[in-house]
Formats: sequence, C-alpha cells, structure tokens
Amino acid sequence: MKVLFFLMAALAAAVPHRGTGGNNNVAGRAAPHANRGFDSTYKTLASRTTQNEQPQTIQDVSHLIEDGLSFIRGQTAAINNTLASVADGKITKVEASVQVASAIGTVNIKLSAILRDVLGVISIRIDGDNIDKLLSDTEELLSEVLHTVGGAVASLGLGKILSDGFEDTIKVLGELVKALDKVIGKDLPTLVPLLVKSLAGLVKGLRKGLLSPLLKGLADVLDCLAG
Repeated sequence: MKVLFFLMAALAAAVPHRGTGGNNNVAGRAAPHANRGFDSTYKTLASRTTQNEQPQTIQDVSHLIEDGLSFIRGQTAAINNTLASVADGKITKVEASVQVASAIGTVNIKLSAILRDVLGVISIRIDGDNIDKLLSDTEELLSEVLHTVGGAVASLGLGKILSDGFEDTIKVLGELVKALDKVIGKDLPTLVPLLVKSLAGLVKGLRKGLLSPLLKGLADVLDCLAG
C-alpha cells in the first residue's frame, strides 16, 4: 500500500522538538491557538518556523519526506509515552490531554509547512525514478499520524482541548491529498487512483466510534478524487 502523501515531500524545516533545545515554546504556543482556525494559525506558524530551500527535484522531495517522517515520529513517540503514563496511573487524562494537544500542535505546524512547500513544486516534472521510496515514506507518515490520533482518542476521548487540534490535522491531510493529485496526476495520472484507493482503505479501517465523524472530511476528499 503506497499511499499518497508524496506531497509531504516538501517537508518544511523541522520545528524544534519539545524539550530538545532551541525554540521549545513552539509546541506550547500551537495548542492554545488551535481554536483560532487552521488557516490563521498553523499556516502562519509554518511560514515563520520553516526555512528549508524549495525542493527542485523529485529526489529533493523524497529526502524531505524522509526527514519529515523522522520528525513526526518524534512527536508521536512523545504522545504514545504520555498515553502509557495514563495507563500506568502516573498522570491524569486531563494532564495527558494538555500534553497531547501540545504535541499535535507541533505536528500540525510541520504538516502545514510540508503542504506549503508541496504546493510550491506543482510544476516539477514527475517520472518513475525515486517514486517507490517517496510513496512508501509518505504512506508511513500518514499511517503514523492517523494511528496516533486514533490511539489518543481511544485513551483520552475527544474533549475540546483535543478535538480542535485533531480537526486541524485532518484538514491539512485533506489539503495534502488534493495537492498530491495535482503534483503526481499531471505526469503519472494512472498512479492517482491507486494511491487514493490505498489511502481510502487506511481511513476506512480507522473510521470507528469517535474517529468516524472526525475522519469524514478526509474520506470525502478521497471519494471526490476517486470519482
């Protein structure tokens, strides 16, 4: 299953990881502002916190996705550790929700930066070279984000502090899917239906309980591209 997010290609500059030095307040700022809206918050922060040069080739895009996957995994690992602490009784669900919201805010900034860069490389010519690894890494990135969101919802529920951030996550993923359609579809149109089908399978498998309405927007985007 080689799913989309090739678009995540343009992996914008890494936002410093919480607690590793540098600007440690980025994640903390993101979560409280989540209810200001996706466009006015995450896209703005992405433009301020990323400085990578614009990718010029498909290989550049592939490297950016690989680096982005590594960064996102740092955040999802922190989220999973937080959920484990709840299961062990070390912290409350309220405390965990605050920590998870902060990490998701950082993830959303990164995804928004990736989207920004991908939209800037629509004109890049795509061929078969490097496409396999590109699609493989983007599938892993998508799966990592959605499964982490699913795990957090299962453990903590979907209160206001988490729902705003998760809704923004789904929105940016939907925008990335549409960007992928533009980037790949112009040169390799036969790949798009296959990628959409793979992604739709992943989303369908996660649409259970509280996640079902949360993922509806992304599912609708996929239905539209498949049609």
